Amino acid sequence: APQFVDFGKNMEHAPVDSGTGRKYAYMVAHGADPGIQIAAHNSWIQGDNIYLIRILMPDGTNAAANAAYLNTHTNWQYYARNDTWKNWDKNNLAGVGSNIQAIAHWSQRLGNVSMTYNAALGKYMMVMSRVVTGNKDIMDAMLLESDAITGPFRLVQYLPSFGVRAYFLNIPSQFISPDGLTLWLLFSTNDWWT
Repeated sequence: APQFVDFGKNMEHAPVDSGTGRKYAYMVAHGADPGIQIAAHNSWIQGDNIYLIRILMPDGTNAAANAAYLNTHTNWQYYARNDTWKNWDKNNLAGVGSNIQAIAHWSQRLGNVSMTYNAALGKYMMVMSRVVTGNKDIMDAMLLESDAITGPFRLVQYLPSFGVRAYFLNIPSQFISPDGLTLWLLFSTNDWWT
């Protein structure tokens, strides 16, 4: 479940490519190690790793051309093991899997993730939730921060049993105070239990 990184209104604080002057859009997603030999700790809400992909935003306002550009897999890049960016190749997923680098790893502790840039503090904030193994009603949540989008990330707060089925956590940049110290944490939930 990849989610776009929130860089503020109209991607105000998104990184800019020095060669073109165009901004990059980034997405974060959770997953498992590609080479795992046993059952992966991976589902819609569980994962061991957090991954990062990006795309240089299209130039121009032609909607059809921009949609075609965004839907071309080779225009996307993934963060690779040698701290570089490599072009996505849907025809060589084994190559992608052997080269992609996690920006965070914690076996059986990570899950669905979103990221927001806190411009006032100059920090990238990740929030995530994960169902506790063996109990579908309990989800742990956490907040991490970093000075760089690729990490390293530091655990700020771990919230065991946060809410009841609290998932898809996010911090919308529009709900961060001007000093960056107060924010809203939003999440989804449901009430299928009885």
